[in-house]
Amino acid sequence: MITIPEDAKAKLLANGELAKARSDIDPMPVLKLFAPWDQRVWLISEMSPDDNDILFGLVDLGVGDPEVGMIILSELSAIEGLGGLRVEIDRYFRPNRTLNAYASDAAEAGRYVP
Repeated sequence: MITIPEDAKAKLLANGELAKARSDIDPMPVLKLFAPWDQRVWLISEMSPDDNDILFGLVDLGVGDPEVGMIILSELSAIEGLGGLRVEIDRYFRPNRTLNAYASDAAEAGRYVP
């Protein structure tokens, strides 16, 4: 299972609570997850306060069609790559724009743009 650090989880849950109350929020991503064996990237901005297995963010599966939507944490945790590699948290990720700005850049480029 991917273990989300407590400080990141608190931010994700706060964003999830805000999104539950308002539909017009555009938070900064809190986490970047990636598959070290290919090009898949997930930028996570929210966690459901009702079900901590449900995340929300930008998904780029490396096929040229990144999109924003729900992500299931347990499904990400079950992904296994070559040699038993797993999806990892990018400890060096520092967001520099909102989720919608990342999504807009990704849609234009056809891939996640750092």
